[in-house]
Amino acid sequence: MERKEKLKNKVKNILIERSFYISEYKNFCFDILGKNNDEIFAIKILSNVDSIQQEHAIGLRAMAKMLDVFSCIVGEVTRYERLKDGIIYERFDVPTFTYRTLEFIIDGRMPILSRDRGGLFVTIDPRKLRKSREKLGLSREKLARMVGTTKKNIYEHEKREFRASYELVKKLEKVLGTKISRAFEKERSSDLEIKPRTRTEVKIVSLFREMGFETVPAYKSPADIIIRKRIVALGEVFRIHEGKVNDFIRFADFFEKPAFVISDQDLDLDLPILRMEDVKRIKDEKTLMKIIK
Repeated sequence: MERKEKLKNKVKNILIERSFYISEYKNFCFDILGKNNDEIFAIKILSNVDSIQQEHAIGLRAMAKMLDVFSCIVGEVTRYERLKDGIIYERFDVPTFTYRTLEFIIDGRMPILSRDRGGLFVTIDPRKLRKSREKLGLSREKLARMVGTTKKNIYEHEKREFRASYELVKKLEKVLGTKISRAFEKERSSDLEIKPRTRTEVKIVSLFREMGFETVPAYKSPADIIIRKRIVALGEVFRIHEGKVNDFIRFADFFEKPAFVISDQDLDLDLPILRMEDVKRIKDEKTLMKIIK
């Protein structure tokens, strides 16, 4: 725990030095939210990144999908090695790296290397590869022979963007005399299909989706569901204690989004409370906004 706190303080200092507004949380899929102008980071802090829970990773990806944030994990080690600066690792499809790499990314010094079980990889820019090969008058077959790969492999890398081994990319760049790698990009969207976990969530998510709202459960975040059409609304299916209500309100305030609770209980909260009968009456975004305001 002490190592995690030290790492968390390093991350906070990086953000504060760059004029980020930060908000801290406990026991959620992220530990820190950082905002600077239009850029928002949701960061999970772990000393050993292999300890990430799958539900936490899904929650981070849900936030990336619905709230336009860059979700990531900042850590120090895996079970087998210490993380190296300037390399992108992944855990459950969430970008994972050191605090120094976070610093590089915020400052616009994007890494090109990624680490997987097979070693180090680099993403090849298909257009750069084809243009530089054609400029030198090399056929795919000849270039493949020169770097020790196949014509089909060269063709595939020119057709679409995907990773190649670092060794192959170094050989290609040496022969072509130019950089063909693509730097890491802070992707904020996700095509992950996230399933509701309870019967109540299934019912509510289905209702909002039938109305035409893109709706996802937000695993292990202060919100239970996130609803989007042209707006984003954060909803809490009420199974929470007072502390989580406060976290939920802070979370909604951070994103400056409308928030509400869905419950058939009589509750005394400083939030709009929708009963199931209210939800069923919602026909569109205008109706929803009228009810929750």
